[in-house]
Amino acid sequence: MALDWLKKFSIKQETRSFYIARPPEYAERLIYLHPDRSVPRGAKLTVRSDECALFFREGKLIGKIDTGTYLLDTANLPFLGHLIVDEFTNANHFICELFFVTTREWAQSFEDVEVGQFRDSNSRNVVKVLASFGYTVRIADPARLIIGLGGQNKESQEPINEVLRGRAATTLRQSVAQRAQRADILDVVSNIDVDAIGQELVTAARAEFLPLGLDVIRAFDLRLDLDDESRERLVEFGQMEAKLAYQAKGASIATQDGFAHFNAVQGQLAAMEGLGKGLSTGNSPMLLSGNIGGLGGPNLAPSYANTRRNLGAGSTPLSNQASFVLVDGNGDKGPFTPRQLALVLIAEGLDPQATTIRRTDDPETMAFAADLEPLVMAEYNKRKKPEASPRASSTVASAPLPNGQSIDLLEAAMQAAAVNGSVSPEAQATLIQMAQSLGIASDPREASLLILGLAAKAGLNLADPDVQP
Repeated sequence: MALDWLKKFSIKQETRSFYIARPPEYAERLIYLHPDRSVPRGAKLTVRSDECALFFREGKLIGKIDTGTYLLDTANLPFLGHLIVDEFTNANHFICELFFVTTREWAQSFEDVEVGQFRDSNSRNVVKVLASFGYTVRIADPARLIIGLGGQNKESQEPINEVLRGRAATTLRQSVAQRAQRADILDVVSNIDVDAIGQELVTAARAEFLPLGLDVIRAFDLRLDLDDESRERLVEFGQMEAKLAYQAKGASIATQDGFAHFNAVQGQLAAMEGLGKGLSTGNSPMLLSGNIGGLGGPNLAPSYANTRRNLGAGSTPLSNQASFVLVDGNGDKGPFTPRQLALVLIAEGLDPQATTIRRTDDPETMAFAADLEPLVMAEYNKRKKPEASPRASSTVASAPLPNGQSIDLLEAAMQAAAVNGSVSPEAQATLIQMAQSLGIASDPREASLLILGLAAKAGLNLADPDVQP
């Protein structure tokens, strides 16, 4: 039984050795080496339509055959005579390395190849660029490829793949570096220019590999990308840059004339409403320099024009804070309490009407004459001799504006309050109170009639002619 099995096995192996072809599982390999160096004489060799077969002996190419089925015999293939070994085989075997080499266009893909590190021209960050791509190649000279690049062994394809991969990374590194000098790295990896980069890749690879027997036909599926860490850094920088650009845009808009005028009008309305609320409660704040939010006219009483610095647009009446700064051409002095400031005025012989001060919680542009601040003047009058005392009071009631100037101020306030040629009931009530506080109307009825007349003169409409404060 054992003898019969051995005989069948030997026959089977001998029969198998008489049919030589590339196994199906190796059909996608660029180069396949037949595993047995001893090829039986008379065996049938099958070479497929997309390949050729090469016979090597001791490192030299002995012969090449193309597509077809061949009986391996010196009568059919004379070059096989160089491969016959008489010793041990009785001239029944050829000793050689038999390579099957693919001749069709063949594709190879590479994923996440590290191209290199580059400095982003916008953020100045150093980032890592990756690439995924594919090649298609065709063997132009099989013998030269095996001898010069692949090597005469069963792993011939691996060195070819490594060299292709390395050469592609080098070419990509050069292409990306050139573009990174002209554009942000995010623009480079946006893949808008991959066709041109792919052509550069093919041109460089073809020039290098064609002399080695390998023709690079095309590059495909080229995709550049950043590693996760690099992309996060650039996204964070982009968000910060966008925020700064947004702020800069807002600042630019704020400096435009129309925007500034809009805010000035808003400030004027706020100032007038605040004045009206104060008058309605009986806690009337004093008027500063005859210019409330820029509403005053140019012909003001002399005492209101002696300040060194006018109040800016949108200013509000003074608050009741008790800390002041003495405004001087050589620099501000202070802060002082009302008593301390009064002592400074007396000690230095300064005239309150010609001395400019401001509260510490007011903007630097909001300065006014010292005699307009009751807290300071109260302390000043306690300590100054009566004959040297400045104006006894700085309120509107004790030093009223002339009627003509008061009406000018009221008209300016009405113009500021008007929206689309109309004055709202709320603004109208405030104007009525303002007319009484300025002393140009003795009661609400008289003030209402005055407002009606001024509105008609200015061509403005009153939303509610019968409104009462």
